[in-house]
Amino acid sequence: MNATARLLELLEDTVRLYEDLSRNCEMEQLAVQACDLPRLATLMVEKQKLAVNLLAADKARNALQKEIAAAMKRDSITITLAEIAAAPEGRALKAELLSAGGRLKNAAKTAREKSDFGRRLIGRALDTVVDTIRCATALTGGETSTYSNTKTMSGKMRPGVMVTRSF
Repeated sequence: MNATARLLELLEDTVRLYEDLSRNCEMEQLAVQACDLPRLATLMVEKQKLAVNLLAADKARNALQKEIAAAMKRDSITITLAEIAAAPEGRALKAELLSAGGRLKNAAKTAREKSDFGRRLIGRALDTVVDTIRCATALTGGETSTYSNTKTMSGKMRPGVMVTRSF
């Protein structure tokens, strides 16, 4: 298998990884909305594995890009997929390479958008939990300010009260 065919295979694998990441983000959002913490924990572990696989795919693509660029006597940083597809070795796979590149761009954008939305959703959920704990603590007569001026007011805190930092 020549380098261009390997690049096409790697691009297709990376598209699948980003599509899996998008699905993971969707399921993560559903788990947050349902307050299904065990499922959320499982999904986060899966997301970490996907991130590791994406990093490995990126390293493999960079190495392959260097190999192809060296064969074309080009700089590996500036060479584009269109240039690789237009080269004699890439012409047979030109349509597939360009299609895979477009799908990869779209899949990465979708995964980023869903991941950003999930991050904001989880952040808001955590803010709600902290605010709820703060209100519950105030209602039961406890101290609501647990961190102030670089001193923890441990003398006023009851056991189990969450320590927060305010700026």
